[in-house]
Amino acid sequence: KDEKQNHISYYDIKWLESWRYDQNATKERRLKTEVTPDVSLRAIHHYVSSDNKNKSCSSSKHDKRGNDGLIHVDYNDVVHGTNINELLRLFQGIFSDGAAIIRKTPRPTSDDPDEIPVAMLGCTLGGGSLSHGTLYGDIFHVKSIPDANNLAYTSLPLSPHQDLAYYESMPGLQLLHCVDMGRNVVGGESVLVDGMAAAYKLRQLAPKYFRTLVECPTMFIKQRDGACMTYLRPCIVLAAKGGSSKGGKEVANDRESNEDYIDREIVAVNWSPPFEGPLSIHSDLMEDYYKAYAAFERMIDTSISAATDHGDKESAMDEFSQYAFEYTWERRLQPGEILVFNNQRMLHGRRGFHVNEIVESKGGDVQEGASTRHLIGVYTNIDDTLNTYRTLLRDNDPMASNFIRNVGNGTSFVP
Repeated sequence: KDEKQNHISYYDIKWLESWRYDQNATKERRLKTEVTPDVSLRAIHHYVSSDNKNKSCSSSKHDKRGNDGLIHVDYNDVVHGTNINELLRLFQGIFSDGAAIIRKTPRPTSDDPDEIPVAMLGCTLGGGSLSHGTLYGDIFHVKSIPDANNLAYTSLPLSPHQDLAYYESMPGLQLLHCVDMGRNVVGGESVLVDGMAAAYKLRQLAPKYFRTLVECPTMFIKQRDGACMTYLRPCIVLAAKGGSSKGGKEVANDRESNEDYIDREIVAVNWSPPFEGPLSIHSDLMEDYYKAYAAFERMIDTSISAATDHGDKESAMDEFSQYAFEYTWERRLQPGEILVFNNQRMLHGRRGFHVNEIVESKGGDVQEGASTRHLIGVYTNIDDTLNTYRTLLRDNDPMASNFIRNVGNGTSFVP
């Protein structure tokens, strides 16, 4: 020992305890942060059915959830209110459940971006700014238009996906403000599926498929006038091997085992079928890749038939499809509502819609917006948004800040 170095360091005992790295401690941290089907959003019938009335989170009065299972808050309480608890409750819904609903949102009265309600909410959640505005603008309007350059701007159905998967870091939150949902519009329900929970279930149902989607990269691509973007990444991303909940010696002696390899925590899911380019994998892997891809697609898209043409056991494919029907959240948004969800964890979609013949009012005039489905959307950056939430927790509820569900940004959650 160098006698000249007599410096003494002091560490908070609670901080040291939170960073224990024995097997039990790492397993406990993973259990508190990992996204599994048990903590994921489910189909709405789960929350409103009489059989589950007493078990459903919608029956809990203290968190003010709606019959759709999501936490609901009022717009003014979050954007213009002084009660920080409402903002924290909104963040809790987004990062615990993956999504939340904001009610009583005023209709835009100006084209000024600083006065558009959903943009103001986005800035509140995103640390003061919006993000990912290069291709579609900081504020975008989702409605059916002629000669659309994006499927979202049609009336066709959208299968569950993530937006801008061809970015190195796709948007964190997406906020969609329902401005019009006309009485003549048939269909158009919004759809959500927890992609990370579905990947967790895939690992249980079909470990081989799961490993294939971990190892084989998918090309995400955006090519059109003014856009030339590509990004190669696997559909499912796992934590680094050192983050395993197994003991160190066990991991060191078993690094190549299939069980240990795929048992690591899922830290990201990348899924956007409308924006996928050519595969860049070895030809020997093609068949396995498409089998795995088809299985996972059945788990997150209720429009995909349960029938199989790949020689898999029918019972297994039925399990894949059953998961989609049990864990697909579907709801027709109403004017004044904002659906906000974590784009890095949740897959979102839309049912196709059409407009019935216009029904005239008693006076013979057509009701404004009766035949329109119009949403206004914005994005936030995941890092800025998570920083806003975590600093609020640290200042107002320090104990809660230690355990947040994995947000899907490619890293295990760090307290």
